[in-house]
Amino acid sequence: MNIAFTLHPKPVTSFLLKVIGFLSLAGLVSAFFLHFTGMPSMLGLVPLFDLNEEYNIPSFYSGLAIWFAAFLLRAIYVQEKKSGAKGAHYWKALFFVFLFLGLDEIFIIHEKFSRVEPYLRDVIHIHNANRYWGIPYGVFT
Repeated sequence: MNIAFTLHPKPVTSFLLKVIGFLSLAGLVSAFFLHFTGMPSMLGLVPLFDLNEEYNIPSFYSGLAIWFAAFLLRAIYVQEKKSGAKGAHYWKALFFVFLFLGLDEIFIIHEKFSRVEPYLRDVIHIHNANRYWGIPYGVFT
């Protein structure tokens, strides 16, 4: 079964900019309540929109945006393969990379690499334990 769809750049861009604008404003309000009012939760809304945290609405949006890009790459791959282009497999590879990056953004896979920090501290001198995910991702790349 083939499903055809058409995306027009202006409405898609407009929608995505509206979502980003809302999340940015919500993040600013969240930061205000977190740092200036002494109300770090505000009925649970502050952590829900904190732009400096994971497992919340902005990080979920980021993962969905990356998946949206992945499926656009998949559509390009299908079109390139139909037309017989030699480099179509590159689009397929990019699709899988973006699919994984979306998973990583939503399920914070890269954060798990901070667990190896005690073992690598003496071997590799990275001063920020949150950056150890760069090692396996760099090797993978």
